[in-house]
Amino acid sequence: VGVPRLPRISNFTDLEVLARQPGVRVAYVPLDADLQGVDAVVLPGTKNTVDDLLVLREAGFDEELASFDGPIVGVCGGYQLLGERITNAAIESTEEEGTVQGFGLLPVETSFQQEKRVRQTTVEIEGSGPIDGATGTATGYEIHMGQSVPLAAVEQPLGDQSAASGSVLGTYLHGL
Repeated sequence: VGVPRLPRISNFTDLEVLARQPGVRVAYVPLDADLQGVDAVVLPGTKNTVDDLLVLREAGFDEELASFDGPIVGVCGGYQLLGERITNAAIESTEEEGTVQGFGLLPVETSFQQEKRVRQTTVEIEGSGPIDGATGTATGYEIHMGQSVPLAAVEQPLGDQSAASGSVLGTYLHGL
């Protein structure tokens, strides 16, 4: 599982449980690395989504990700990166104001807000996308500064704070 080494990474402990699975290796990859040899990509949380998005784009990671053929999962800020756009960027960014285009892999728009959402969450799993066939419940926590809403019909396998399209999944749920 390839994980881009974001300059402002946060909540990287989300990947520890994955790394403990037999046969799974989690590798933090440079932002300009190609993804050949990687079976899946996880975009982790970030303390500054917009500025990390700009760094990823400058390194060409957005193009590499767009051509990647395996499952892609974004958690929290990683989910926000996967969407069509981010509005109110100045709330979090040191460089950008207004609207910033995301990677466009999920039909969602994130609007940053001053109030941080922090809560324990339990959701019913309706497996689709990279977690197709999964069922049951998932418990974790949310801690984020934005609200993401679908711009088109989209599967929401981990409740209304998630989106899945094809092999791409985004969620605000940490600690899975």
